[in-house]
Amino acid sequence: MKVVGIIGGMGPQATVDLFQKVIDATPACEDQEHLKLIIYNDPTIPDRTRAILGMGISPLPKLLSAARGLIEIGAEILAIPCNTAHYFVPALQRSLPVPFIHMLSEVARYIRQEYSNIDKVGLLATDGTISAGVYKRALEERGLSVVNPDSGNQKKVMDVIYGEGGVKAGVVASWQRDVFLEVIEGLRAQGAGAVIAGCTELSSLFDRYPCQASIPIVSSNDILAQAIVREATASVFREESG
Repeated sequence: MKVVGIIGGMGPQATVDLFQKVIDATPACEDQEHLKLIIYNDPTIPDRTRAILGMGISPLPKLLSAARGLIEIGAEILAIPCNTAHYFVPALQRSLPVPFIHMLSEVARYIRQEYSNIDKVGLLATDGTISAGVYKRALEERGLSVVNPDSGNQKKVMDVIYGEGGVKAGVVASWQRDVFLEVIEGLRAQGAGAVIAGCTELSSLFDRYPCQASIPIVSSNDILAQAIVREATASVFREESG
């Protein structure tokens, strides 16, 4: 199995959530059959949304340092449980000898495979992710278009993520789920046939407070965990099948 390096801390809860989801997704019957993961949890990495919006310093130097450190101690594949940080992945990849599992591309591929009858996908994400257009590009490569919340609903999304009582402040509550239900209904009214939980902290929120929405919700952290297991064990499965 390949060793997977996780650049975490954006935020810490999303990193823990991904680790648990990788464990859950791994077809292991004993300790020795689980994946080799190296997790570098650095919450001091500058805020990605602020950087993209021109309001803060770039996280790229710290992301690059984290990736190189992981590679030095054996990582053969890299992953980042932060949607907004994927804006910086192309620049990182040009400077590194090992591949990234691109979470956004994996999400787009999953939606195209599982929901082949839809052509519009709603997005719950930070202002930075939306402004960068990273999901727009990933979805368009699969023949899908993105539907963003209107300005009022996007403010609600940001309040849930970044507000004083938001998920990045360590608060996970049922009222946040109820806010997202309203936003999702607005996306459905705009033609979305599914919606992406495009901020990794939302994975923990929806796990704790299941969201009975009118359209499917796709968790980016869930999809990343499945892709990590697939890529880390690909050579093992090929050997077994051969």
